[in-house]
Parts: sequence; C-alpha cells; structure tokens
Amino acid sequence: MVRAVVILALLTLADNVLTSALPIALGPEPPQTPGFWNLTTTALILAVVSDLIGQPILTYTTYHYNFRHAITLNILSITVAAAASLVLSFWRTDGIAWTFAIASAFKIIGGGSHATIFLTIIGIRDKTSGSLRDQLANIKLHSTCLIYTTGAVVVLSQTIAASAGPFLAAQSLVLPYIFSIICCSLAVFVVNFQVTAEDLTSGREWAGDACTQPLLSPALASHDTSSAVPLGFIRTYSNRWQNKPSTIRNALKLLGLVFLLAAIAKATRPLFITYIQHRVGITPSEASSLWLIRTVMSLVTFSTFLPTVVTLWSKNPLRLTGTLNLYIAKISIVLLSFGAILIGVARTRPVLVSGLIINTLGVATDLALLSFAADAVPDSIAGFFYMMIASIESAGTLIGIGILYPLYQMFLDDNTPLGGIPYYVCGVCVHIASFMRIANLK
Repeated sequence: MVRAVVILALLTLADNVLTSALPIALGPEPPQTPGFWNLTTTALILAVVSDLIGQPILTYTTYHYNFRHAITLNILSITVAAAASLVLSFWRTDGIAWTFAIASAFKIIGGGSHATIFLTIIGIRDKTSGSLRDQLANIKLHSTCLIYTTGAVVVLSQTIAASAGPFLAAQSLVLPYIFSIICCSLAVFVVNFQVTAEDLTSGREWAGDACTQPLLSPALASHDTSSAVPLGFIRTYSNRWQNKPSTIRNALKLLGLVFLLAAIAKATRPLFITYIQHRVGITPSEASSLWLIRTVMSLVTFSTFLPTVVTLWSKNPLRLTGTLNLYIAKISIVLLSFGAILIGVARTRPVLVSGLIINTLGVATDLALLSFAADAVPDSIAGFFYMMIASIESAGTLIGIGILYPLYQMFLDDNTPLGGIPYYVCGVCVHIASFMRIANLK
C-alpha cells in the first residue's frame, strides 16, 4: 500500500507541475486567462482527450497483465509528455509557443495522473482482503480509509505542484520538465523496488505489497485467444456484465451517470479564482487565500475526518461500510450542489466564503461513491468498471468545458444575478440529476 501511495504522489506531482508551468511557457500573449478559448484551454482539452484515449489502453493492460504493467505504462505516458515539453523548450519562440499545448497530447499512451488515481484505487480495492483485511481490522481501518487517504495525497500533491511549477519555470523554462522526469524516474524505481527475477518469472511481482499485486487471479487471467484482441476483450466483459444481477447492473449504471454529471460540474474549478475576482471584487491574493482554505479543508476531510468516521462506524461489526459510504455520498452531494449555488449568488465576501466552505464539505462525493462501488462491483469486472468510470469522468470534463466555459465568458461581466449562471448550472445539475439517482442506490 505504501508504494502505491508513493507512486500516486510522484505521478500527481509530475503531471501537475507540467500543467501549472504551462501558462509561463506559453507566454503572456495572447492572455492565458482560464475559461477563455486560448492556448491554456487548448492544452486542457488535449489533455482530457488524451486521457479518454489512454485510459481504455490501461483498461486493456490491467486485464491482460497486472497493476505493475499498467502503472508502468502510465508512468511512460507522463514521462513522454514531459520529455516532449523539455525538447520544445530549447527551441521556444513566440511563433511556436502553441506547440507546448500539444505536448499534453502525448499522454495518449497511457493517460495522466487522473488515470493514476483510479489505478491506485483498483489496487487498494482489489487487495484489501484476506490477511491484509484482518490486519486492518485490528487497527480499525480498511479499504475505505485507504481510498479516502488517496484524496489527501492527491490534494497535497496538486497544491505543491501549483506552487512549484511556476516557481521552477520562472527560474528556467526547462526546470519544470526536468522535475517531472525526475518524479517519473523515482516512480519507476518504486515500481521495481525489490522485484526479483524469480518474482517476475512466477508472476508474483509486488507480492509483498497488497495494493500492487496482479489485479486478476490466474483463473480470470487465463482467457481464451478471442480475448487477445480488443473486440474479444470487450465481448468478454460484456458477457460478464450481462451475467450479473439486474440490481447490480442498474446500480453501476447509475454510478456512471452520477460521475458524468459531477464531472461536468467540476469543470468550473479552474475558473474559481478569476471568477470571484470579477464577481465579488476581491484581490488576486485574497482569491488565492480562499483557495488555500479550500485546500486545507480538503486535506483535513480526507486525512483525518473521514478516516475517523469510518473507524468509529466500524466498531460495530453489524454496520456495513458500504452503507456508510452511501450516507457520506448523499450528504456530500447536497453540500456540493448547495455550495455551488451560493457561490453563483454571492456578491459579498461573507456569502462567497460560506458557499466555498459548504461546497468544500462535499468534496468527498467521488471517493465515497468509489468506496461504495468497491463492495458492489464483482471482482471479474472491477478493473474494467473503475477505468470506465475514469473515462466517463474525462468525458464529463470535456462536456463541461464545452458548456460552462461559453457561459462563463458570456456572463462574467454581468453585475446581475445572471452572472452566476455557470455555478447555478453546476448546482442544479448535480442536485437534481445525481442526488435523485444516488437515492435509488441500496
């Protein structure tokens, strides 16, 4: 488990340093303000599209091989994007600044850090069983605590990268890309740490780390030759899907819809700092401080509050973890939607801060649903399901950019309540569509 979390932290750092350094690499002209159709947005769209293509490749890899092969491919993908940016930095001129935006498209090989999150959760979910589950029970922890902890790791890594990327780029344009390559190299070292030739031959690599063992048992991995091609691979999972009870299929379909709608809403996150400066009239430093408050709250929620709740809940052996996760998801999504609406309505600092705090309290929605799915998803389709959710989330982000960015541009300077339309759309969409469907999950 420790190695899986370390890999997640390193790859999140590597990928987000590339993203945070991009505006400096592109230069001040044309303006790279978030939410407008410029090179920054182009790079974001290309990154999401590359995730959409790279994540199915990882799905195929986890099915035919194991976690080690999939995460290695993911590392290679981010490394190639960083290396491409590094090479371009030596020939940078104002005339080819746009080529930096294209570098993110190289993550088509195996996705970016978004895919890393789901690969890590797959490992945690798949291997918190047997002796490991007994060990965790002795200290009142289990897979739910581990999954929530990944949220803290991701938030902390993203925060560090958001500061490190611009700082390194200000010193030298090549430093962010060198830093990313170093992080990826360290991740490769962690992946292969203490893996012997005998382990590789016998297929027992990562045997000492429960979160990084092969995702499929030998019985499931011994597929016929028809599944050795993508069409057979899809057919195999389709058959397994149809063999599951209708209640399970319906629940998983609803989860997919929830993640799609939530991803559409989350497309506004990169716009928050510039949005509140225009709408409420606060300074850039105040806006950054508010975002820092959100970051600290998220860290406390993921690293302390939710694990404590899970621990207390688990003291009663009759209480199911899946039930708790569903409660957390239902409460979180109400807070998420209500907070988004408050942010849209806000014209004063107190209302804005209240909306931000309430919205942040709902930050656990995604991980709560993924933890709930850990109990509901059968082993035979677990890897496929989680990576499919990753692709659905990427698709939702792409749709959100297409819908919310034009609304953001259209109403940014509107001093009436209509100026908050992007956040109204987020709040109403998540509350009406997602919450009603979560309420149907049992």
